[in-house]
Amino acid sequence: MASKSLAGVHLLSAGTDSTVNLWLASTNNDELTTERQADSSVRWVDPLLNTYSDYEDSIYGLTWSSREPWIFASLSYDGRVVVESVRPFIPKK
Repeated sequence: MASKSLAGVHLLSAGTDSTVNLWLASTNNDELTTERQADSSVRWVDPLLNTYSDYEDSIYGLTWSSREPWIFASLSYDGRVVVESVRPFIPKK
């Protein structure tokens, strides 16, 4: 599931590893470039911004808030519902 923000597009992924990962899926100024011309410096940004590990079982529900673009909720098989903010992990321009 992806969410577009002022800092780019962010993606949440979850599964059987009991974690939710926040990824920088794209950016407005090509920060994910891993290779440039030989004479220029290479600038690489790790697309994994944060891992949330508040679960003891697989996550099967994940959704962004419809009112606040920085908030998401997740649901795991252990019955845990977690609401988190991604704002502290979004790179500042």
